[in-house]
Amino acid sequence: MDIKRVILCIYDKAFLLKDKLSLLMTRKEIVLSMGDIMSFRGLEDGIQFLVASRLLDVESYINNQDTSFRFQKMMTLCGKTDAPFFNDDKARTTFRSLINSYMEKGYNGNSHFLLDNDCLLRNGTHRAALHIYLKEYSAKAYVLKRKFPDFDDSYSFFLNNLQKDVFMKIEKELITIREELVRNGVSFCAILPNNILLTGLLGDIHESRIMLLNKGFANSLFFMSKSFDLLDNQIYKIVLFTLKDPDYRVVDGYLESAKIKSLRWPSGVYVSRSCYEGKKIYDALKPYFIIKDGASE
Repeated sequence: MDIKRVILCIYDKAFLLKDKLSLLMTRKEIVLSMGDIMSFRGLEDGIQFLVASRLLDVESYINNQDTSFRFQKMMTLCGKTDAPFFNDDKARTTFRSLINSYMEKGYNGNSHFLLDNDCLLRNGTHRAALHIYLKEYSAKAYVLKRKFPDFDDSYSFFLNNLQKDVFMKIEKELITIREELVRNGVSFCAILPNNILLTGLLGDIHESRIMLLNKGFANSLFFMSKSFDLLDNQIYKIVLFTLKDPDYRVVDGYLESAKIKSLRWPSGVYVSRSCYEGKKIYDALKPYFIIKDGASE
């Protein structure tokens, strides 16, 4: 047993408890989407990797009545700090109860995800997997005042400590999750003239989906409580996309990408500040889509 890692784990759990208690007086509540939780974060993608592993267990339990929750066990016992504290029977029972509760009652709006001050998910990977499985794409969260130590929740940690076939299976699931989120509009979105390439304005985007819009879409933009100048005699499109390292901040109870906010957008272009906002725009504009789906620009 690595005593240093055990001490770090106890230290981290103590601070998490302290943060949970402090939330009673100083909590910062936000609303976000699963797209925000699953956004690319570079080396921090270990959290999203955990969500993908949870989803594999959820699918196996619901579709095949498999109660082993083997990915949960493998992810914990591959060398993580809390491995010495892992109780397989208790973990399986708790996970099974959570799944059954979601399947019977749906999402409990009083159940909050926890994010650190970098807006990274730190508690709620099992629930995030269930939200994605049930296509319940929005949720509430609390943002804590501190950053968690990242000693064993990074992408590189799992790459180096999981068996290759297990790692590849989870990574494939993660890619599938992100593709599904974009397909369902749970992503960033941009409204812009069809002759402008979003990649030329923003650069580093990943999966994307493009639909043209008929002229009636402009009449529905009041819902955004924001305005931008529509260019005359232009065919408009909506581009759904994922963004690497959105650099989230909390603004008025929502997440907002500092990366997107900092850019100067040309007249006639609007880009959502978060995946939560992107989903609301997507749902409002759906009746105006002229289907011309594309994987990229």
